[in-house]
This record gives sequence, C-alpha cells and structure tokens, in this order.
Amino acid sequence: MATKPSLVAKISQQIPVLVELSKPKLRTFVRYAKVELTPPSPTEIPQIISGFTQLVKS
Repeated sequence: MATKPSLVAKISQQIPVLVELSKPKLRTFVRYAKVELTPPSPTEIPQIISGFTQLVKS
C-alpha cells in the first residue's frame, strides 16, 4: 500500500489532468444551464398558467 505522502503526491499530480478533462463537459453544462434555468419571462406566464389549469382539470 502506498504511503500517505506518496498518495497525496499522486493525487496532486492528477488534479490538473482531471480539471482539463472536465472543462468541455462543464462548458456544455453551463451553456445549457443558461438557457434552461432562466426564470420565465412575463410573456410566458399566461402559457404556464394555462398549462397548470389543464393539469388540474385532468
């Protein structure tokens, strides 16, 4: 089993690699999150209300 200092050294060497590998996926997530997680605009409120009323009726 590896000693703690050598394990820490190995992990610290892998961190930059993991960060570089995660950048494309994080970039894609942020792009979709900006669109999907924005609050509804005032023009979308009537559509939301009619959708909820249809859900309640069914």
